[in-house]
Order: sequence, then structure tokens, then C-alpha cells
Amino acid sequence: YAMNLCDWSSDVCSSDLTVTGAAISGDSVANYKLPDTDPEVIATVNEINEIKNPEEGEKRIEPEKELPEGAELKLVVETGISTPIAGKTPADIIGDLKTKIQETIKDLTGKFAAYDVALLYKAPGSDKWVPADEEEHFPVTIVLPYPAATNYNYTVSHMKKDGTVEALSAENVKDGLRIKVTSLSPIGIAWTEPTYSGGGGGGGNYSGDVWEKIEKAIEEADKGDRIEAKVYDENMPVSTMQALYDDGGVTLVIKWNGEDIIIPAGKALNPSTEAGRIYYPLSYLAELYKGSKIPTGNGGNPETGGVWVITAPTYSTPIPAPTEPVPVPEAVEPTPEPEAPKAPETPTATAPVQPEEPVNSSSKVGTIVALLALMAAAAAGAYFLYKKRDDDGLYTK
Repeated sequence: YAMNLCDWSSDVCSSDLTVTGAAISGDSVANYKLPDTDPEVIATVNEINEIKNPEEGEKRIEPEKELPEGAELKLVVETGISTPIAGKTPADIIGDLKTKIQETIKDLTGKFAAYDVALLYKAPGSDKWVPADEEEHFPVTIVLPYPAATNYNYTVSHMKKDGTVEALSAENVKDGLRIKVTSLSPIGIAWTEPTYSGGGGGGGNYSGDVWEKIEKAIEEADKGDRIEAKVYDENMPVSTMQALYDDGGVTLVIKWNGEDIIIPAGKALNPSTEAGRIYYPLSYLAELYKGSKIPTGNGGNPETGGVWVITAPTYSTPIPAPTEPVPVPEAVEPTPEPEAPKAPETPTATAPVQPEEPVNSSSKVGTIVALLALMAAAAAGAYFLYKKRDDDGLYTK
């Protein structure tokens, strides 16, 4: 049996490998027999891709430590797992990667992919690639290609060399998933489709009315016109990108999060190539169109001069209109009610009324003295009457 072998670490293919003299040994050798013809070998060949940093644009491999001048790093990404780790078979490794992800995503049917990722290093002046050194070249931030749609939500797990599995955070960027690792070996990636709730009012993934205005402006704009739209949403609906792609002659400038996302005329994405897409994250578009310039020249729209300006409402809670202050009336002295006329007092033959004194302890004494005076006057009058009648002979002793 012969096969051709290639050493991925050196990019050199060896000569054919031939297996001869196959024999069976063991205690039960009598129970088995080799076939007289060549055996049929069924093998699974996994796809292997290499990833290097481009000469321009966003880097795909970013170590924390600076490399010597002339040194290089590259990723070798195998789709699937073929190498055992820590006594675990490829099937065991995939199962453990899934188990970690299922802590947050239960159903992985058709939503999981496993990769065996290696980081290789080439020293300055050398043409040989060797496994990267964990102390010298890690931690490192890498960008792996998307296994599914770019706007999906992704969860990542990683098996270390000791067989333990950890969860890693991933960020959706232009070229794939940006992941920071402290070592490289099997990686599992699962995804879920984004939830969608459209409509205005600032809720859901985007507010429909501002994008409807943009789509209407695209329809009405002349070739070469520019539409500038300030938005507060996080996503662009696919219908807007479709309108921009179908028109092909309008530039869209999205003013979002303090920056301009410029989609030049004729550079819009074609949504029909991504089945199931609902919207484009503006963070993704910002990365995708980073460095784009506004084309020179405007169209002939007479009302706008070639520029259409659209501003989205902020959807903040309206502040209640101030109410008029209620005037406070000035204090007015109350008008005293007229007193009812008092009946005239009948004069009595009593001692003259003593002048009023303040109500205190001395007033009580004055009251007592007045009473005593009245009693004395009454007694004197009685004695006078008695004496007079006695003189008249009315009383006898």
C-alpha cells in the first residue's frame, strides 16, 4: 500500500510511503486471515488552510510581544480534529468542546464546527516553520474565518494541552472572529442566529422609520448623489443594503457612534449572497468600509445640490412641558365683622365699679374686696331700714 505524505511544518512533501509485509499476530491468530488482494483503506482528509498577516489592512495574527525584524508567524487551521490530546481521541475532543459550549447553547445541531489550530514561527533569514514558543509568542490575538454568517452570535471553546476546556470570548470583525489565546490546539465554535424585532420607537435591532427614509432617498437620488444619515441604531436592515446595491450610483454616509461609515457608490454588499441575513451590524460595516473615501463630484439634484441629509430621532423620553406657575396672592388683612350692638346696662345702686386690672393674682384680691364692699353696703342699708321702722314703732325689742 502506498501514499504520498506532506509535512505541514516544512511545506515539503516526502516520497511515497509503502507498507509491506503485513502480518497478523496474537493469541487468536488462527481465527483471522488477511485478504489475498490489497486491502481497501477508507480515510478522512480534513481541509487545512494557512493564515498569514496581509501586507496591508487589519492583522490576522497579533502577538503581545514584538517579533524580531524579519520574523513571521502563521496559523495552520485544520477543519476537524485528527490528532489526539492528553489521551483523548478526536471524537472525545469534539465532545468535550461541545459540552463546554452547551453550558450556554443547548442545541448545537448544525451549528458547531471544530478546528485544530497551530501557530508556527519562522525566524529571520530562515525558510523553516517551527511550532511557536508559548513563552515567546503567546498570548496572541488571532482572527479565524467565519464558519457561518457574519452577523451570527458566536461562542468559542478551547482545549488546552492537558485536556481541560475553557471558554473564550470572540468579537465579530471584518475578516472573521477575533480571539485572544494563551496557547493553541483544538477550538470549537458554535453559533446562533440573531434575534430580530424591528419597528420604530428605538426598540429592537433597528428603528424602521429612519431606514425607510434612507431607502426612499436612494430611490429618488440621482446618480452621483450622496446621502448623509445620522442614526442611533446598532444595525442596518438588509433592505437598505439591497436598495443601495440595486441602485449602484449613490454613496451612503452613515454618521454613527462618532464616526462616518462611508459606502461608496457601487461598493454596497450584495445581500443575495448571504441567505438568511436580516441586518448588518454597524460595527461590522465600520470595519468593512474603514478607510473608504467619498467620491468626488455630485449629481444634479437641484434641491439638495447632490447631498441628501437625514437625521434619525433619538427616541428619548420627551421632557414634560413646563407648567405655568400658579400666582400666590398677596396677604390681605381680614376685614373685621361688625359687632352686634350691646343692650344698655341698667344702673344699679351698687358700689362704683372698680377699674379693670390685668388678669393676674392681684385681680382676684380686688374682686374679693369689691364683694366685701357690696356686702357691707347691703348690711348698712338693712340696718337703716330696721332703725327707721323701729322709730316708727313697727318693731319691738
